[in-house]
Amino acid sequence: MEGGESSTGTANQWHQERIQLWLANNVSKRQEEYVRWNDLSVFCGSWNVNNKKPPTAAEMAPWLLPSSPSNNQPDVYVVGLQEVDLTVAGVLTQQTDKALPWLETVEATINSSGTKFLPLSHRQLAGIMVGVWVRESLFPLCSAPHTLDVATGILGMLGNKGGVALSFRIQCSTVCVVCAHLAADIAQVVRRNQDFNDIIKRMRFPVPDQIHSHSGVLSQKSSIDGKFGVYDHDYVFWVGDLNYRLTTTDYQFVHGQIAAAKNAEDPIEGFKELMKHDQLQIQRDNGEVFPHFNECPIAFPPTYKFVPDTQEYVAEAQDKPRIPAWCDRVLYRVKDASAGSVTPHKYSWHPELTISDHKPVSLTLTARTKDIDHSKYQQILREIARDLDRLENEYMPDASISTNALSYGAVAFGDTVRRSFVLTNTGVVPVQYSFKPAPGAASTLPFWITAPAPTGVIMPSSEAVIELNFQTSPRDLEALNAGPEELETVVILHLHQSKDHFLTLSARWRRTVFGVSLTTPTLPKPLWVLADALYQHGAAAAGSLLEGPIPDDLVLIRDSLTELGTVTVGREPGDLDTAYISSVADAFFVYLDCIGPAVVPEELFPAIMAASTESDMRAIPAGLPHAHYLVFIYVMSFVRYMISFEPDDHFVKGAATLLARVICRKPSRASVTQSELRSAAKFVEFFLRS
Repeated sequence: MEGGESSTGTANQWHQERIQLWLANNVSKRQEEYVRWNDLSVFCGSWNVNNKKPPTAAEMAPWLLPSSPSNNQPDVYVVGLQEVDLTVAGVLTQQTDKALPWLETVEATINSSGTKFLPLSHRQLAGIMVGVWVRESLFPLCSAPHTLDVATGILGMLGNKGGVALSFRIQCSTVCVVCAHLAADIAQVVRRNQDFNDIIKRMRFPVPDQIHSHSGVLSQKSSIDGKFGVYDHDYVFWVGDLNYRLTTTDYQFVHGQIAAAKNAEDPIEGFKELMKHDQLQIQRDNGEVFPHFNECPIAFPPTYKFVPDTQEYVAEAQDKPRIPAWCDRVLYRVKDASAGSVTPHKYSWHPELTISDHKPVSLTLTARTKDIDHSKYQQILREIARDLDRLENEYMPDASISTNALSYGAVAFGDTVRRSFVLTNTGVVPVQYSFKPAPGAASTLPFWITAPAPTGVIMPSSEAVIELNFQTSPRDLEALNAGPEELETVVILHLHQSKDHFLTLSARWRRTVFGVSLTTPTLPKPLWVLADALYQHGAAAAGSLLEGPIPDDLVLIRDSLTELGTVTVGREPGDLDTAYISSVADAFFVYLDCIGPAVVPEELFPAIMAASTESDMRAIPAGLPHAHYLVFIYVMSFVRYMISFEPDDHFVKGAATLLARVICRKPSRASVTQSELRSAAKFVEFFLRS
């Protein structure tokens, strides 16, 4: 009886969702009949503050307040900061109290002219922070915001790089503001691109209030998985230290171009030659990042790298040779013409603020926001609802599928193989789909398949591209390595009130050196090879321990270790570039994370949590199986050597926290709380300092 009631309830819920989306889709086609447009002025600012304390409100005024009293302040302030906290402790815990003084100073500055602004919300990830303030008179028109962060550092968990975002609605327009700090170094273009794409992919907000009834149809992806992505918003304002550099390394050429542009009658034209070398512009032109975003022409000098407390660029002989670059940027995106439009006003830098090695930037603009004539809206809604009633009485859902089989070929740990099929609504009413378990199956999809959009609604005469991607994590390796080489399964695509479709998924599993069990009393060769490559680079490798990898490098290292027993791949062992060293460091930690059972077996996790004395801690490795003990001692000795190049206390604690995540695991890889992680890190730190 309960099962029948549950099934009926689910069917009714799906039916209601389908109706709402169909109505929203059709009502939105007539939005000009019920939408009123209003102008909203917005300030978007970004500053990498280089771990400095905030200046006074008076010193911040040239950045945040209009240059002339005759110019009005904006309606909304979007302020993004980077490197608010550079300590390793802040990066690893992703928590810091250093943002509070900056938030207070920003608020004091924007309120100093007499106009009252209220904080809507803010979000912080270690040193990356974004805040939004709204004019008091407009504050009641804003919805409660949702906030998210995405860390893109090593193992996808460190907050030294990544993005933070707020999603909210003002009147009936949806807004997403993002502040990002992408990978540094001139050579890290691929990593920066990957950081951007990871942020876009992983930021999935709840659907804003009233979006179904007031803002029209959701994008396909949003309507499919019940979440609201960055691109689903009417407006996206993206600020940050994006770290894209100039492709030229000719220091004299760059400075000559800057000097000439400063004296040019048209600064935009003056900087045009130098902008040809701008990595961000090149990557955008190639379609790699920021699709359909806009950036105003740049009419100001590069914002990095300056001697702090001056307006002078770092000289060629000082520090490392630093070519000036436009690291700090502001871009914006409008979903489509029905969402509104943006009129940019002024895109500029603010060289008067000198405490950092970056200069802040700002963009002022006007966006058109939507308001609803509710009586007209309800009239149109009633008309369309009558049409829907007629159609539902006459027609049943119907859809076709483009294929009944997806093959992934040879796959291994670390691979992401994307496959998709097209589901087309061939009927005249919306189609609701989902996956359901095949007979005898425990779940709707095999554990080696991920579906970004496992449920959804497709409008009449529309189609959805549904992805089923091969992707594995360390937790999957034991089952895959112990199972058959040929992977094959059948999944069922269920169409509500229509026929099911069956898809065959097949792949060939390729075992690699990742996912070993410690069964023999010898050190695993891949672990030694990874450590040796880092050992040969000493201080450079130590500095790379907490950086993130380049994704393609990890696959290259995996295959090189498996097939050749090396990680150098045509390079001299002592001559690896910085980026590749970072990837080797990441592979070292990933290799440890894939060992199953863990280096410190899962059943000892409670003992780690209870250990409070030196004798308690020493008793834990003393009781390990010999193979596990050998790896434990080797890893501790190696990491202890590496941190000798970076003896800073925060760095040691950071390395201990990172190592604790991969060698100390709870049974079944259950989630670890911050308190448990601190206890595990304390245990590891004891041996790193012993």
